Amino acid sequence: MIERRRRMDEARIGLCAAACWLVPIALSLVSTGETAAGRLAGNVSSLLFAPMFVLLAAAVGDWLLSRVLRLRHEFSGRWVFAGGLGLGVFSLGTLFIGLVSVPSALAAWIAAVVLAALLSRRTGALLLALRERTRTFLAARDFAGMALVLIIGVLVCLNLLRAFVPPLEYDEMEYHLAAPAKYMREGRISFISDNAYAAFPANVEMLFLDAMIIRGGVVEGVARSRVIKGSHGL
Repeated sequence: MIERRRRMDEARIGLCAAACWLVPIALSLVSTGETAAGRLAGNVSSLLFAPMFVLLAAAVGDWLLSRVLRLRHEFSGRWVFAGGLGLGVFSLGTLFIGLVSVPSALAAWIAAVVLAALLSRRTGALLLALRERTRTFLAARDFAGMALVLIIGVLVCLNLLRAFVPPLEYDEMEYHLAAPAKYMREGRISFISDNAYAAFPANVEMLFLDAMIIRGGVVEGVARSRVIKGSHGL
């Protein structure tokens, strides 16, 4: 009975998380750089995108651990490992698909919502586990641990705020953002002969391309890409 109720909670919470994808998608549709309200909608959409993207990646990674690698038992750091595995799958998937053609924003939106719905129980399990561990952590009254979490939270906020500052660093302008932008404009991933840096392994850059695709444009997707970069930098 308890197990059945837990499964129902996982499914309910996971479906709610899948439905939350509609919020950044709707904000992307109404956002525009012509008005302050439009820019705000775009920025909020970019901020919401990062946790949704990572949650979906963790669900994909956990599915691979359970179904492909047959690691169904719990182990320390399972969800962290699953998140990294899922992001790697997204990166490789973007590369293989992009070699043929960069998909449209609409196709990316549909894929994200459908995938989130299919993996809703796994997402729900992650969110339930996070809730339970948060309650346990707060009940333990570990003030040193709380201080550390507070410091990390401040660093995360600073990284997120920095994402909305125009990119000025050489690496960003030369290939981190420039290469995905070129792929986006050309409609497919191809060899860039005049940029040696673009020939480096581009795992994170493929995630930047995902952000530009989902946002529906190069300029519009820069902030969303830098939100990913800021989170990755931590």
